[in-house]
Amino acid sequence: MIKIGKLFATKQLPTAGQLRVPSDLVKNLELPLPPIKEQHRIVSRLDELLPKVDTCNQRLEKIPTILKRFRQSVLVAAVTGKLTAEWRRKRASNSNSKDALTKELSRQELEYAELCRKAKDSGQRKPKKPESLKAAPLLQAFDNSLELPESWTGAPLGCLVDSKPDSVVDGPFGSSIDVKTDYVEVGIPVVRINNIRPFKFVNENLKYVKSEKFAELSRHSISPNDILLAKVGATIGDCCIYPEGLPKAMLSTTGSCRISVNKSVITSDFLCLVLCHLKSYLQQIASQTAQPFLNMDTVKKLPIPLPPLEEQDLIVRAAMKLIRTIENTEARRGAVVEYLDRLSESILSKAYSGHLVEQDPNDEPASLLLERVNFTTVEKRKKISPKKSKSDKAEQLSA
Repeated sequence: MIKIGKLFATKQLPTAGQLRVPSDLVKNLELPLPPIKEQHRIVSRLDELLPKVDTCNQRLEKIPTILKRFRQSVLVAAVTGKLTAEWRRKRASNSNSKDALTKELSRQELEYAELCRKAKDSGQRKPKKPESLKAAPLLQAFDNSLELPESWTGAPLGCLVDSKPDSVVDGPFGSSIDVKTDYVEVGIPVVRINNIRPFKFVNENLKYVKSEKFAELSRHSISPNDILLAKVGATIGDCCIYPEGLPKAMLSTTGSCRISVNKSVITSDFLCLVLCHLKSYLQQIASQTAQPFLNMDTVKKLPIPLPPLEEQDLIVRAAMKLIRTIENTEARRGAVVEYLDRLSESILSKAYSGHLVEQDPNDEPASLLLERVNFTTVEKRKKISPKKSKSDKAEQLSA
């Protein structure tokens, strides 16, 4: 019957804007006909098996919602300190992330002041101020706005990036790359939005540019362990780490950005975890223009909870272990759904091929049933009086 359905699908004809199956195809269709008692046994068996398959499918449909809620609860527990609350309780330590961040920003201030002095003495232009120092004035407000464990602090993302120039930058404008002339078969990889997925870099369908074009757009470069964040359309908030072992690459357009973290205060893994947690928030605050878009100023001011480095590592290990379990469960659910689809087809195929139930030699053969049906049909047609024509009626009246 599944094959018949596929046959109907391939033989449909357009009629008045709709597709229809030719009536001749239906009339001349040959169907398997088991004995009437076997038909009852087949129907009874199908009524027993198919509802069970439907029940399994209904339960499987609920799993994605359950896993989504579980994933959200894991991320919330990770970025609020609940995941490591017991560890902090048992560990007596006076270290805290606020002191570490303040010390690092003070070091950067002194370093930047020295660079400015040298530039002035040599008559050179004043160096560009690091993004972390630009965001430093916001630090106090962010620390007070987040409810965090005592050893944690809150900070704008801009405070947590590397002090080198362009430590947080989006891709070049679309007009900067001519896909017809700048893309080549072998060259520097170009990372596009479809390569960025939550917690996963998809190393497929990459484009490549000439090394000359890469040098021209070097401020948009990507190095291993950098964070990639999608910031346009439905992908806003998708975040992953550019893996170790891959060559230097570059961003494709303004639809994504690259973040190089300051490793002395935050790890890439922890910041990626926080950004994935903020996905819904990022989508809500995205500019509603022709399509949702996250500007870089918003990215730099994102509120980031900051635990001490040691605790960051613990949080990442615990959270990612749970997230991998979720991903494995999702994969197993997908495999079961495919199996159930095949199972339904298999059950129906066996039903229509005579292999679903045992055949009883005492059943009346279907051929006899068919003969009796045909005989009854013929007899009924004989009893039906043919309609009289007008000439017949005229002859009866003249007689």
